[in-house]
Amino acid sequence: MLRPALNGLAAEERLRRFVKASAYPTLGAAARDMGVNGPTLVTQINRLARELGGPLLERAERGRPMKLTPLGKRVVRATTGWLSAP
Repeated sequence: MLRPALNGLAAEERLRRFVKASAYPTLGAAARDMGVNGPTLVTQINRLARELGGPLLERAERGRPMKLTPLGKRVVRATTGWLSAP
């Protein structure tokens, strides 16, 4: 599942950042806590979405935190498994 996203420079970093960011209520909060520029994080997640064939997150709206799409949930599970493999 992750193969299309594993091409190019910093592929693993993009996946790690996406997994970490998915636990936050907003991408802005995730970027601040991770010490990453907000637009950089958004660009990386958008690239993953293009590579993997669909949106990974539903953006936060007033009074509602962002949440993973079904594809985003699968990507988090696959990435977590891939990163923890020996």
